[in-house]
Amino acid sequence: MSRNAKSTRVLVFVAIPGAAPEIAINSLDSTKNDVHVVPGDPNDIRDEGGKKKKGNATTSITMEANGDSANGIFHVLRITPSTEIAATVTAGASILEIIVLPSNMSDRIWKTKFDGQDRVFISTDEEIEFVFADDGGDDALNTPIPLLLRANTSIHLPSSAPSSAGSVSGLDSQSSPPTSSMTIPSASMLMLPYTPLSTNALNALPAEKDGAFMRITVPFSPSPSLKVTWQCTKAAAPPRSLSKAPSGKTQEPTAADWELAAEWVLSLDYQGAGDVRPLIEPSDELRLAIRYRGDSARLYHGQTLLTDNWFSGYTGPGQMEVGLSYLSGEIPALLQSGTNLTLKILPLKRSDLESNIYVQPGHWPDFEGNDTILALDTVEILKLSSTSLVALSL
Repeated sequence: MSRNAKSTRVLVFVAIPGAAPEIAINSLDSTKNDVHVVPGDPNDIRDEGGKKKKGNATTSITMEANGDSANGIFHVLRITPSTEIAATVTAGASILEIIVLPSNMSDRIWKTKFDGQDRVFISTDEEIEFVFADDGGDDALNTPIPLLLRANTSIHLPSSAPSSAGSVSGLDSQSSPPTSSMTIPSASMLMLPYTPLSTNALNALPAEKDGAFMRITVPFSPSPSLKVTWQCTKAAAPPRSLSKAPSGKTQEPTAADWELAAEWVLSLDYQGAGDVRPLIEPSDELRLAIRYRGDSARLYHGQTLLTDNWFSGYTGPGQMEVGLSYLSGEIPALLQSGTNLTLKILPLKRSDLESNIYVQPGHWPDFEGNDTILALDTVEILKLSSTSLVALSL
């Protein structure tokens, strides 16, 4: 990927958790030009003593002879994963910059062609995603092809009184004060190489350096307060006995099993408005996120099943969610205040996790010292905002 000029290219790596990154480079290129490797970016600002004021200052370079060959091997060591340039390689007129990103960026980095050039984008939050169009160049009308940015812009606000998850028995401990969400005013992303971006083709979005990248701030519109309250109305029977299906997998709950599940009533409140749609952008999407501990769960509107879920232990992406906006075409009440939904959850036995049901290590529920767990931890409304970004011609 080119950065500043055709003779300057960039290689971007992501570190592996628990492994110190190292890079080996031949001291001769394919045309026998001498290769030179220096730590970081030689254009970084240095103080009077020659020490770098910024950049990947820990990187070191060692040279190892390659047998009787005239060339050797450069070893790039002590790399601190970051957005900085870890090392710069020159051979003749060619320049190669190497970046080693932290491991937690591995599932948040994209490479695509945008505005006629290969670029790298990094979301600064796991709940920010990019939707890229096929950028084969501008169309016949010379209209820039946009980049669609989608982000969960809602922040869960803890209630003034904590909500108790409760256990299999007892209804009083299963109620909750309202949980509410507010909208974050902006999200940010990293871009390399940088080109000014705009949401209106007129004004460039704020941007500042972050290592070799530019950090771009994308604004979002405010939204109403999004609240959910819940109340347990039925305790569960003892956990079901698990059997094997003909496939060899654990048998799914039967209709009779669901009749014995614990039940909650969830009440939606969109700032007291009858219909939330006039209060949000047409491109905004509302989802209901449910975090529970148990065998499995189902969510209903009246007698209509909206979604079901096997417990996975995931939070954030992968958790139990239902698309309120997506299903509102069939059930308009999902976007109206005062709508009640019914949530059913079956209890889970620790022994079933040990022998019949696989959940990834580290994602097992907290049994709170008991052999069985059934708990509704939180319910919140997520607001996913979208905006189209175009390259700004200056």
